[in-house]
Amino acid sequence: MARHAWASYGVALPAGEGPIELDFGLVPIRLNPAGGTEVVWGRRIDPARARLACIPLPESSHRFSDLVLHDGAARGHRMRNGRQVPVFDALMLLQASSFRTVVLRLRCPAPADVADLEQRIAAAGRVIEDWTQSIEVLCRQWSEGVPHQHVERPEPAWAVQRWGALPLLPDADPTDLLRAWTQAGAGREAGMDGANQSR
Repeated sequence: MARHAWASYGVALPAGEGPIELDFGLVPIRLNPAGGTEVVWGRRIDPARARLACIPLPESSHRFSDLVLHDGAARGHRMRNGRQVPVFDALMLLQASSFRTVVLRLRCPAPADVADLEQRIAAAGRVIEDWTQSIEVLCRQWSEGVPHQHVERPEPAWAVQRWGALPLLPDADPTDLLRAWTQAGAGREAGMDGANQSR
C-alpha cells in the first residue's frame, strides 16, 4: 500500500512486500520544531521516515535510533560532503527506540584520552559522541535558512573538561569500561548522568 502510494507521487521504490526500510542516506532532522532548535542527523528509510543516527540531548525527549515521521518540505540546509542537504522537521515519534541516553562528564587532559575512550567504546560494540566538539550553537538564519559564512574563529584551546553521551540498552552498564579507561591514563575522570534514565 505504502509503495503504491509513493509510486503514484513519482517516487521510485523497489518492488516487495512489508514495511519499507531502505537507505536514502543521512539528512538533518529538526526535533520538536514548534519549540525546540536541536537538529540531529537521521538515516532516511523511506521518503517520510528517518531513524535518528545521532544522540539527541536528553531534554529533547528523543533517543538514539528513534523512528520519526518528518515533513517533506525543507526548512534550512546543512553541509555534508561539500553539498547542501535539506533539514526536515520531525512531525511525530513513530517508534521509540530501546536506548536510554547516558550523559558523560569527562576529564581528558589530552586529545589522546578521548581517542582511547572512543576506541574502547567501539571495541565494546557501542557508540559515543563527544558533545564538546560536535554541538554548535547557530544563529537562526543558519538554522532555518541557507548556510552562510560566519566570521572565522581561531581554533579553540583544548577543553580538559568535556561532556558527551552514550546510547545504552536497558541492561547495559558502562561502569567497568569507564573505570578501566580512567585507570589507564593520568588525570582522567568520568561521571555519568542518566544511568537509570527511562523515557
